[in-house]
Amino acid sequence: MAASRDMGRTASTWVFNATRLLFRQAKEACDSYWMRCLDRSKIQQRLEMGAHVVIKTHEWTGEMSQTSFDEALLVKS
Repeated sequence: MAASRDMGRTASTWVFNATRLLFRQAKEACDSYWMRCLDRSKIQQRLEMGAHVVIKTHEWTGEMSQTSFDEALLVKS
């Protein structure tokens, strides 16, 4: 999983769609989601499927800190 923080109006939808298409072109399993509110359980649920995960959100800083996000990934690793 990869995360990118932005300030909005920075072509984030284009990057999200391009990332999904690159996985499709490579014939790699990819689950992509829009999440208004990030939380550990939502991320872990998607990671359990075994596919690459692409998440788009604009609510990063108000809902989940970088530390909490990193902890959610470490539990899966």
